[in-house]
Amino acid sequence: MERSPNHLETKNRRPVRPRALVGQTLVWLGIAAVLFWTLFPIYWLVTISLKTRVQIFSMPPLFLFAPTVENYQRVIAEVNFDRYFVNSLIIAGASTIIVLFASLLSAYAFSRMRFAGRKLAYFLVLAIRTLPPVAAIPPIFLLYMNLSLKDTPLGMVLLYSAFFVSFAVLMMKSFFDEVPVEIDEAAMVDGCSRARILWSIVLPVVAPGTAATAIFAFISAWNEFFFALVFTASNAKTAPVALASFVGESGVDWGIMTAGSTIVMLPSLLLIWIIQKHLVKGLAVGAVK
Repeated sequence: MERSPNHLETKNRRPVRPRALVGQTLVWLGIAAVLFWTLFPIYWLVTISLKTRVQIFSMPPLFLFAPTVENYQRVIAEVNFDRYFVNSLIIAGASTIIVLFASLLSAYAFSRMRFAGRKLAYFLVLAIRTLPPVAAIPPIFLLYMNLSLKDTPLGMVLLYSAFFVSFAVLMMKSFFDEVPVEIDEAAMVDGCSRARILWSIVLPVVAPGTAATAIFAFISAWNEFFFALVFTASNAKTAPVALASFVGESGVDWGIMTAGSTIVMLPSLLLIWIIQKHLVKGLAVGAVK
C-alpha cells in the first residue's frame, strides 16, 4: 500500500517544541521593545512638528490629526534657520574631509612604518581625545581673537578637525592593522610607492572602515554644541546652537523646536542610508578586532 506524499511530509515534519516557541516569542518581543524605544521619540518629534500650537498641548495627546507645515514655514521665515543649516553643512562637510584625509595618512604611517618617536607621537594623538573641551577654551579663544578666526566657518573647521582627528586615527589604524603587511611588501617589490600602495591597494580593502570613520567625523561635527556656542555668534552659527536659542524666558516654542530638530536629523540619516552597507561591515570588522 503506497502512502501519499502529504503523509510522508507530515511524518518528516518536526513538531515545534513549546520552549523553542516561547524563546522565539520572547526574542521578537525584545526586538519590538527595542524598536519602539528607539523609534517612538523620532515619531513623536516629527508628529509634534506637524501640529498646531493647540494640537501640541491638547490632552489627551492627539495621534490622529490633520498635519500642517506651519512650523516649518515659521522656522525658515522667522529665525533664518536655513542659514544656520547651511553653516552646519559647510563646517561638518569640510571637517569630515580634512579629518578623513589626515586620519588615513596618519593611521597608515602608525600601522605600517617604524620611525623614531612613533610611540610618543601616537600617544600624543590619543591624548588629545582625553583633553576636556573646557580646558582648551581659554587658549583657543585668545588665539582665535588674535587671528580673527572667531565666528568664522574656517575657525570652526580647524577646531573640529583638530579635536576629531584623534579618534579617527585610532579607528583607521585598527582597520589598517587588519590588512596583511605582505600585501604592501608584494606591491613594493613590483615598484609601487607608499602613496600608490595606500590609495590603490590598501584603501579599497579598508573602504568599510573608511565609511564608518567618515560617519563618525560628520556626525561629531554636525551635532557638536559646546565649541559652536562659545566660538560663534551669527556669521558661523550652527544649527544646534540655533535650536538652543528657541528656549526663551517665556518658555519653549515646541513647534519651531521640533521642526528645526526634524530638519537637523535629515543629513545624518541620508548619509547613513547611502553608505549603510559599508558602515555595517566596517563596524562589524571593528567589533571583531
